[in-house]
Amino acid sequence: MNLSNLTSARLRSVISLVEQKEQLLSRAAKIDQQIAGLLGGEVQTPLKSAPPKAASKATGPAAKKPLLKDVILSALRKAGPGGIGPKQIAERTGRSEGAISVWLYTTGKTSKAIKKVAPGRYVPA
Repeated sequence: MNLSNLTSARLRSVISLVEQKEQLLSRAAKIDQQIAGLLGGEVQTPLKSAPPKAASKATGPAAKKPLLKDVILSALRKAGPGGIGPKQIAERTGRSEGAISVWLYTTGKTSKAIKKVAPGRYVPA
């Protein structure tokens, strides 16, 4: 749907159609209940139209993962004064070595929370 081509008249038409659809679904649900009542059975929930998706934060597995920064800092704190490299961080955290390396090279380079002590070795600042 291209919003730049959406006029107020078309929007009113869409709203009207959606309202009609909701009324029909409601009527169908009532009819299902009446049929079940007459037959003495349970009513199956009728199909409902899906609500429009709203812009929201990530859901699913991605929403539950802690931020990469927090994972890396936690691993560095546990590593001790000698520090550790991306491969060891990846092994300890379950994240990919590539993601760790890229983060350390880009974001980690400017982060004041991380210090590079040797090639490929990092410690918390």
